[in-house]
Amino acid sequence: MQVAAPETRRSTGRRRAIISAFAVAIIAVGLLVAAPYLLSGSSSHPQATCTMPNGAAGTFDAVSSSCIDFTVVITHQEQSFVNLKLLQEGFSANCWAFCHGIAYTLDPTVITNDGHDFEQCKIFGSSGTITCTPADTATVVGLSENSGTPAAGDTYASGPCSSTNLITTGGLADVAGSVSPGTAGSTVTTTIAHTFTAAETDSAVQTACLLTETNSGSDVVVYAEGTFGPDSLVSGNTLAITWSIART
Repeated sequence: MQVAAPETRRSTGRRRAIISAFAVAIIAVGLLVAAPYLLSGSSSHPQATCTMPNGAAGTFDAVSSSCIDFTVVITHQEQSFVNLKLLQEGFSANCWAFCHGIAYTLDPTVITNDGHDFEQCKIFGSSGTITCTPADTATVVGLSENSGTPAAGDTYASGPCSSTNLITTGGLADVAGSVSPGTAGSTVTTTIAHTFTAAETDSAVQTACLLTETNSGSDVVVYAEGTFGPDSLVSGNTLAITWSIART
């Protein structure tokens, strides 16, 4: 039987100690790198899907047959570790650790009173309180950093999507979205989508707006609003908004 020499045993022990120390260092560095993403974030917003006036969430009702949802996908190309605060706010992530950018998805909404009035304008050619402009369509997608909770009574004059709250710079300015019409049937679903690319840092993007005109228009109607985040975007981050409007 051969017995390892004391020097050989000491050499093996040193190698094991070095390997262990290296592993601990790697874990420590990983935690330090991940910490800003794991601990950063802000307060959550309640998630609501297809909120209908006087009706149950997620259903059509006798008051209005419009049902609207939107999906927001925020891509942080600079992140390697998931932001747990965004997960707590209802977002889902396509990658958690050692990522090459992370996409967060959320689906929250509310159609405003003016939005329902706009439907009346489009269908019957007349409206109650809004200015009914025949050429307008609810296809403009806007963003806001306002922290107010969207409400049915919000208008272009007040609320998160008002003229003074819409983002107008840095690649996040309101713009006409791409419209995909639905197939004719008992229920018709139309989608309006646009992907924004940030060209500056915006610290608290948190509201999506569906408007009838761009911010420079004279008779803008806020058709619908939806909340997410708030989320900080840096130059190069993308934010994909998809509105889905179903009528039955």
